[in-house]
Amino acid sequence: MKFAITPVNSFDPVIFAPEIGIWLVGAPVFSLRTQPNFTYEQIERLNEIKKDKKIYVYVNALIEQHLLEKLQDHLEKLRVMDIDGVIFQDFAVYQLTREMDWNVELVYHPDTLNTNYASLNIYHGLGIGGAFLAREISLAHKQEIKANTALACFVQIHGCEYMAYSKRHLVSNYLKVIDKQVPVGVAGGLTIKANNIDAPSHIYEDEYGTHILSENVLSSIDNLDEYKMFDYGIIDNQFLDDALYCEVVKLYIKAMRDSGDYLEELKELDRSISYYKSFTYEKTVYRIDDVRRIDDEKANQ
Repeated sequence: MKFAITPVNSFDPVIFAPEIGIWLVGAPVFSLRTQPNFTYEQIERLNEIKKDKKIYVYVNALIEQHLLEKLQDHLEKLRVMDIDGVIFQDFAVYQLTREMDWNVELVYHPDTLNTNYASLNIYHGLGIGGAFLAREISLAHKQEIKANTALACFVQIHGCEYMAYSKRHLVSNYLKVIDKQVPVGVAGGLTIKANNIDAPSHIYEDEYGTHILSENVLSSIDNLDEYKMFDYGIIDNQFLDDALYCEVVKLYIKAMRDSGDYLEELKELDRSISYYKSFTYEKTVYRIDDVRRIDDEKANQ
């Protein structure tokens, strides 16, 4: 496994460790839940200094019909830069790259949908090179998928996790109803808390809609050996400041080279962060009756 990370401004230059295989880059348009989003000039500069790394650009927005021309223009700009890969959700991206005869590596990232190897094998037959596995399934389930597909598999191993998304501007609409004005972007620091759930979640808006991510941070630094079969482990930087993110990446590189106990060292970087395993060791369930049964079993323990 190699790491897939987001280059940030405080990398000087960006870490050039062999454990890092891909830089995941947000662009000026059509990039969801990425920070920072780089200008075209910055992406071009990253491409010039990447050495043996690859640059994959997020084009993972859901595309409306009236935006197809803008999307094609965006893809043309990326093609001129000769980037290595495009991470997409909407198959309009797949179709346009084929019509452009652009042989770029395509990675399918539909958030919650990649939950079985049969679908991934179909995507492989379409010429798609990789896929982000859903975060909501267990590690054992992910391992089963990887064992049965030739597609490159991306799994998140660290960071806040995607929970929900709406193309509607839910927060600003709500604030309008209650006649209150507060910042709704990432910098606004808004959270939302579901009933019967201890931890709040981040919630923010951008031009593409409303995004909800966990406030708890997934950590796999103490069980990295269980991820070695995957092609890329994603260290996500959302809601981590640049300096902390750099230290986190360095620590994962250290843990990859020497399988020691680095969890306490990770916690020491910022004691305010609550780390958890999320769905890593949870049994994947598909029916609401199973969910209720599991909840009842936990309540009676």
